[in-house]
Amino acid sequence: MKTRFARVLPLLVAGFAIAQSGLGLDEPSQTAAQTNPYEIKVIQKVVKSIAYVNNGWKDSAPCIQAELRVNREIGNSKPYARAYFFDRDNKLVQRYSKPSETSDDHRNYTAMPDIFKARQVSKVCFPIGDKATQQGEKWARVIVVFGGAEFATAESYPKDDISKFDFPEKGLALKSAKPAAVDPFTKK
Repeated sequence: MKTRFARVLPLLVAGFAIAQSGLGLDEPSQTAAQTNPYEIKVIQKVVKSIAYVNNGWKDSAPCIQAELRVNREIGNSKPYARAYFFDRDNKLVQRYSKPSETSDDHRNYTAMPDIFKARQVSKVCFPIGDKATQQGEKWARVIVVFGGAEFATAESYPKDDISKFDFPEKGLALKSAKPAAVDPFTKK
């Protein structure tokens, strides 16, 4: 009995080592500090009672609203949120370097929070301004970018491949994107 086990044990160890290397289990996994903490949960078109647009307040302002969240503590670093509006030819027609201040009731105003708490969702709005709507609905897509110095996330509304559009944070957002799942057997 011991001799049979002594002959099988090296085969089991070798088989486990081959399976482990084939599945990528021998590679160290990313730590939380190495993963992108920024997430855009939802992007949608809404109408706010009032929004700060082009150096003035506008009633019944159409906006792009994004729900943002950080998935882990980021300390005192202040993230940014930006929006880029593109026409049907993927040409930039309007940009925002920060969200606008908005209100639904003319009493309580919301803007980009200074500090994001882990796993807490914050809503920010980017007005659909005159540049994006000259001669009707000129814009076709908006790219919302949420990030910091090391990582960024970018999503489009309506959904599209962000690599087709040119915006300053594109390289960082693509680099920070979660890698696609790889089949361990076909490596595709």
